[in-house]
Amino acid sequence: MAKKNAEYNIEYNTISVISGSSSTELKCLSILNSNPRQQFNAQAIDQVLASKYNYRRDLKRIAKIRTALCRLADKGKIRRMKRGYFQAKANLETIAIIESPMTKLHGIKIEIKRIEGISSQCNMLTWLETKHFRSITNAKGTSLKRSTKQIGWRDRWITMTVHESNFIEIFLNAGDMPISYEEFCSFCDFMDGYMEPYFFTRNNAYVTMIGIGKDYEELHLDGLKAIRLHKFKNDWCSIYEREDGRVRFEHHLKLNITLEDAINIMSLISTPPRYAHQNNSKEDDHRDVT
Repeated sequence: MAKKNAEYNIEYNTISVISGSSSTELKCLSILNSNPRQQFNAQAIDQVLASKYNYRRDLKRIAKIRTALCRLADKGKIRRMKRGYFQAKANLETIAIIESPMTKLHGIKIEIKRIEGISSQCNMLTWLETKHFRSITNAKGTSLKRSTKQIGWRDRWITMTVHESNFIEIFLNAGDMPISYEEFCSFCDFMDGYMEPYFFTRNNAYVTMIGIGKDYEELHLDGLKAIRLHKFKNDWCSIYEREDGRVRFEHHLKLNITLEDAINIMSLISTPPRYAHQNNSKEDDHRDVT
């Protein structure tokens, strides 16, 4: 059953049941969980609960609501904010209500085993000189037989390393500014133009490392700063709160697929899932979980 306050445009459910909680606590928790974006104080919740009557401010009733909110905060059910305001804590239900951000690319490493059109080391050195690559040496000044260059692209850095064996490594660092599927396609087009006339052919390019994730602006981690799960040697994920306040769900994977396959995968996962409200019917509600 849902109720609505016309003045505050608030909806809340009155069917939640929590063991050991009073009726006032249940109603307060239902209002906060149904509106996770907003912060409430005791008087605002009192106005929502008394919306069907001609509202008159009652200090005793507001004090009772304030006590219920404090008890919920002490139990860890809600978050205590500043100046007497409270907010819902993030859980599986409130996450779906708050936001479902787009999955973006945080970093990618691409390897090209050979460049079409470069048949000799002489041609390679000429191409490197044209692009102003810097030769890498050790502490003694001995050449390590590879050259590198950092390339600016849309306020991000691309690190490109070319080995004398006609082998290329390209790393795009987009941790601070993740890129969408459309930007990923633009990045591939940019590399095609940069390597002209030796085209950045997608058939010869392989993705060996990729990092994807979501940035939540309105979620917060209470009591911890980061969670890291290293499932396998080449597969790990982490959840942490960034300096800008956003919570990032990040997944890194070492693999070996063609760039064309990586583009197709990004096109499939870039669209956020649509959440459906759960009904009370006995039918199975089959939904994919991302």
